[in-house]
Amino acid sequence: QTMNKSVIMFLSAIIVIPAIVFSLAFCFSKALKSDVSVLTSLLDETDGIITADSDNQDDIFKNLNAFNKRWEKSSERWCFFLDHESIHQVDIMTAEFESEILNGRYASALITSAAIKQALKTMSEYDTLKISNLF
Repeated sequence: QTMNKSVIMFLSAIIVIPAIVFSLAFCFSKALKSDVSVLTSLLDETDGIITADSDNQDDIFKNLNAFNKRWEKSSERWCFFLDHESIHQVDIMTAEFESEILNGRYASALITSAAIKQALKTMSEYDTLKISNLF
């Protein structure tokens, strides 16, 4: 006997939909790790400039602007997969980091930078491929 058209559609849906969901989750996981690596690297460079020569405001703000641009681009993508509260916390810490640099509070800025890096690391360890995270 030939298979009914609706049975074929049903079986296709059972195979295709999970494959699409897991493919998207895998791609997001790879992109998240890449973004976190770049963002952390930019913060490390900024920390290095602050530690070596805190009077070099131009280089500090150049790195800070690069970080902010990358963060804006990344956070827009991340909001579809990650907890919005985590993203909002990094937004707040980033504003605090910038304020501390503007006001010459470099020791505080280094502490805030470490907190941002830890928050990014925590987000990157988020297991996007767990079934409970997808539903």
